[in-house]
Amino acid sequence: MELIAAAEQAPELLVAGTPEVRLCLAARALLGDRMEESMEGLLQLALAAPDFRDDIGRRALITLFNMLGAEHELTRRYRAKLAGR
Repeated sequence: MELIAAAEQAPELLVAGTPEVRLCLAARALLGDRMEESMEGLLQLALAAPDFRDDIGRRALITLFNMLGAEHELTRRYRAKLAGR
């Protein structure tokens, strides 16, 4: 999965504030079981760089929504935020 590959990127190759960094941080948060932090990072990525990697921020959020289920509080909250973009 693209998120796992992003989490493995070497920090020295990353430039702060770039979409690559946002994705890496969101992926690391997800792997660290910090779901809300990950979702927030993915949302910010989707808002700031929709063309980056074919809108990976939005696609990854949708995948997480499906994993958590429609009734999960984070799904409801972040789905609404994503829809408001």
